[in-house]
Amino acid sequence: MAHTSAKKGISKMSGVPMIDMDVLMKEETEFLTKALTKDDAPPKEKHVRSAVVATYQENGCTVFFSVIESRLNNWTFTIPIVGYKMLYMYHRLLRDGHPRVIKQSRGRYHDMVKRMKSGYNYKDDFGYCDLVRLYCDVIMTKINFHLRHEDFPGLVREEGEQLAVLRKPDMNHLFELISEVLDYLDLQIDVMSAIHKRLDPSAKLPTSHTHCVIHPLLNLVPESFATIMTIQDIYLCLAQELDADTLSGHRKRFAVCHGSLDRILTLTGQLSYIMSIIRVMPSLPKLPEEVTSPKTVILKVKLPPKTEPPAISRAFSRNFDFHSETARDRQLASLTKQVADVSVIVDQLKAERMEDHQRLFDKTNEVQMLKNELAEAKQENSELKEQVTIAAAAADTTDQMKAANERYSRLKELYTKLRDDHVTLIRQKAQS
Repeated sequence: MAHTSAKKGISKMSGVPMIDMDVLMKEETEFLTKALTKDDAPPKEKHVRSAVVATYQENGCTVFFSVIESRLNNWTFTIPIVGYKMLYMYHRLLRDGHPRVIKQSRGRYHDMVKRMKSGYNYKDDFGYCDLVRLYCDVIMTKINFHLRHEDFPGLVREEGEQLAVLRKPDMNHLFELISEVLDYLDLQIDVMSAIHKRLDPSAKLPTSHTHCVIHPLLNLVPESFATIMTIQDIYLCLAQELDADTLSGHRKRFAVCHGSLDRILTLTGQLSYIMSIIRVMPSLPKLPEEVTSPKTVILKVKLPPKTEPPAISRAFSRNFDFHSETARDRQLASLTKQVADVSVIVDQLKAERMEDHQRLFDKTNEVQMLKNELAEAKQENSELKEQVTIAAAAADTTDQMKAANERYSRLKELYTKLRDDHVTLIRQKAQS
């Protein structure tokens, strides 16, 4: 039934080339079954990437959830480790998959995550239930955020592009938006903190269980970095128009989140498994001066209206015009303008630097993932070669046994013939 509904849903899409849904469903069933196992080990990157690619083949995530509901639904809702892996893959689809994945998540798939959270309201031996509940909050909040703010992509922000909300900023909208983004960052920090608390500091070597627990950091690290940089850009825009007292609440929350995330990124950078995949850990820039040293409110005092000076002082006033702009005032105005221009250039350079850093991080991550896939392919190739070698050796052994049997048969026939001839000669000799 799920297969049929998925096929009908995709066939109705206009402008999408028809694909063989039977083949796609079969392939994704195989890959997802291998990825979402009960084993305490992370899913392989090739299986996750296959799910991402499938969203572009069908323009959505219908196949993904059709397989989950038809084949893996019981495991997803009853085995915490399977649910944990599924949330990681779903988060990956929301970030890297087709844009329609977010739109299709409205209602049904969002409610599925909500039911999963309530279904794991108990403790398990490995701590996966707690992680699943926290991760469900992140996924549901992410879906709601993107549905309310369609200008934000699944990656939260595209590298090298200005936030759409800052092109024609509305201060009232930004003031509410930054609070919403801070709430989302708090949830991400909660999950990452819980993941680090599950790690055993006394363990000398990481285990497959450790790798499985920390695997969602591959999604959460770039997501949290993009989120806090979004918060910074929105705050700096607000700080240009609003006074320090108005922004005091957002400023304190931003500073707390910045410190917490900085500590988490430092701890994550010490995990060899994570660094073997992403290579370059993003580093947060220092808090801007607008946060550490907010501007003070400048009150504009209205001066009383000018009155006509007495007639006796007009001649004096003509020779000494106290209201005229002096050379020092002009120099001060020029220097102030230069400082403002330099500040604009510095802000632009900072923004370009962060964009370059984000671009380097993304590209390095992509290269490392491809290297991991290549290593897996080489390993599978080596295993296949070994199997071929074993099969060839077995075939050689079979041929040798066959040749030995044939040689034994010939020797047996020759022996039988010689024995019969010998018996015949003995009889002839006895008769004579």
